[in-house]
Amino acid sequence: PRGIACLELICGNISLVSWRTHTRKDGSLYVKRTVLQGPEPIATYLDPPTDTRRRRRWIWRRQPPTCTIETTEDSDE
Repeated sequence: PRGIACLELICGNISLVSWRTHTRKDGSLYVKRTVLQGPEPIATYLDPPTDTRRRRRWIWRRQPPTCTIETTEDSDE
């Protein structure tokens, strides 16, 4: 296969991502990441519990963690 599609879970968010191989003009290969859908908070897909004690815990856990993601853009696409 030339690539794959996957679900990425990053910092409390979910995205549908495609990873595909491509060729540059000089003949070298590289892998390109393309976000097909998202990102959306994972909490969007959770049903809130009806029990009050569990609900407090659920609200606390659904807050996304603090994180930093560094990306580099390839200008030779």
